[in-house]
Amino acid sequence: IDVDNDGKISRAELENAFKAAGQEMTEELWEDFDPDGDGYVLFEEFVGKQAAKQQQQRTQSGQANDIATLFQNIDVDNDGKISRAELENAFKAAGQE
Repeated sequence: IDVDNDGKISRAELENAFKAAGQEMTEELWEDFDPDGDGYVLFEEFVGKQAAKQQQQRTQSGQANDIATLFQNIDVDNDGKISRAELENAFKAAGQE
């Protein structure tokens, strides 16, 4: 991404990288990458942004897995639907009626 090898990523360099990936860089995204507003993405900013993004993806993935597991536990007949009886049984098992 750092085409001129100056140790920082300019807005134009990042825009070109996004275009090469078939995506468009928005103003909001640029501001996320350049939080200090100096016009460049420094190594530390880039690494911090990527680490935060990966953590968010792991969190979302974990939440999706938790929800899927919960659904599977309630859907005892595995028909892909939670019936009223299955939901009532789940509440009773949790001590709530």
